[in-house]
Amino acid sequence: MEDKDDIQTLVEKYLDNRATLSERARIDSWIEENEELNHWLAARIENSDSTIEPQLRERLNAGIYSLYDADHTNDIESNSLMEDSHSDKRHNIWPLAVAASIIIIAAITGILLLRNDAPRYSIPLTVSTNAGERSHIILPDGSSLTLNNKTEVKYHYDDTLKERSLTLSGEAAFDIATDPEHPFVVTCDGLRIECRGTSFNVKGYPDEDNITVVLSDGVITASTPNQSIKMKPGNKVSYDKHTRNLQSTMVYADDYTEWISGCSRFNDDRLDDILRSVSRYYGVTINIITPSLRDVRLSGSLGRKSLEETLGIIATAADAKYILESDSTICFYRQP
Repeated sequence: MEDKDDIQTLVEKYLDNRATLSERARIDSWIEENEELNHWLAARIENSDSTIEPQLRERLNAGIYSLYDADHTNDIESNSLMEDSHSDKRHNIWPLAVAASIIIIAAITGILLLRNDAPRYSIPLTVSTNAGERSHIILPDGSSLTLNNKTEVKYHYDDTLKERSLTLSGEAAFDIATDPEHPFVVTCDGLRIECRGTSFNVKGYPDEDNITVVLSDGVITASTPNQSIKMKPGNKVSYDKHTRNLQSTMVYADDYTEWISGCSRFNDDRLDDILRSVSRYYGVTINIITPSLRDVRLSGSLGRKSLEETLGIIATAADAKYILESDSTICFYRQP
């Protein structure tokens, strides 16, 4: 990556419409990885005027420096997976190998949109990740979030309700900028989470039966049309999509955000759910042929290994076998 001072100078020239064709090309390359984000940001940068106010310039520089310095290469050196049904087997397993992307332009354009003479997020910002990808973004209000693989978020400011609004499909960790007058609302398949500044994790993939919210810091409210729970740090709220009921328990919140640094932890989770996570990460289809395997419970952590190594370790822990039907289809089974 370029030197921080070079990045700062280049972005300022870009927003001032003073950048050369080659410099503009360098900026454009930063957002090539996400087509929707590219279109959204490019339109706003092209429509910006030639004036950057001093406060805007200061915040712009801070955003560049903080993102440049971010370190997303943490490795988990030793992890294990074990079956919960009285098994003593332990195995090393992959810390989720990550193609983590830090979206610098999201922070730059978000700061631009906070100008008094600019429309406030009139068009939703959509960001998505593919299998095996993670993205760290900074929203126009200064909030930051990390998207897990195969996740999509849509963010906009509702000028009528005076609230910051985000729709989630997948999993994301939120660090919300404090704003008492403008609540931040996350909606995910029938569940509404409201806060004014806090840190929490939401997991709500379309192919799973439950949505989970885990609060790390501050206070949030998780609600449905018929039920509401005010959460405190360490609370985990589970929303059953079928019964539409909420349940609250106390957990160790850090376990639910370890995926950010490359480790995915499971606590008495069904094999069916674990294999869904593996499927999303590697971009493969995993079928469970023996029905009883779906409810095998495993606890432990997942670290960085190849797909074949990962499948072998999970199969051993679950007392199961697997076959590769093709490059993208795997079947798990248990012999009679």
